[in-house]
Amino acid sequence: MSNSTIGLIIGGFIPAIFYAASGIFGKVSTKAGMGTGPYLIMIGLAILLLGIITASLSHNWNFPIKGTLSSFSSGLVWGIGTGLFALALSKYNSPVSQLAPLYNMNTLFVVIFGLIIFSEWKDMEVVKLLTGTVMVIGGSILVSLA
Repeated sequence: MSNSTIGLIIGGFIPAIFYAASGIFGKVSTKAGMGTGPYLIMIGLAILLLGIITASLSHNWNFPIKGTLSSFSSGLVWGIGTGLFALALSKYNSPVSQLAPLYNMNTLFVVIFGLIIFSEWKDMEVVKLLTGTVMVIGGSILVSLA
């Protein structure tokens, strides 16, 4: 198996399973009465613990300024999205089965930003990528109308 394929499995397929479990746990948490703030605090504590374990195992405690600011920004915007997800579950009783395909349209934005910001279009088959992107949009529309 090529490194590229292994990378796609480790960084794409397996995280998709974990993100799916995260959505299910989010629904269970909000159904149990967990508020959006406490929900984010518990997620933050779990991520902090994982960060400490990972840094300890890898012996890499480097905090370069650019990486630190970018990582913090990543956590901030991810936290806002996760908080809005929890709010939709708890306050508006939105079905997780409809929310997940909609919030996973983030894929479309990452594709567009990756192609433009990092010039990834140079190394991709853009027609296939955009065709798949259109399919994601169509699927999300169908799911939201279910």
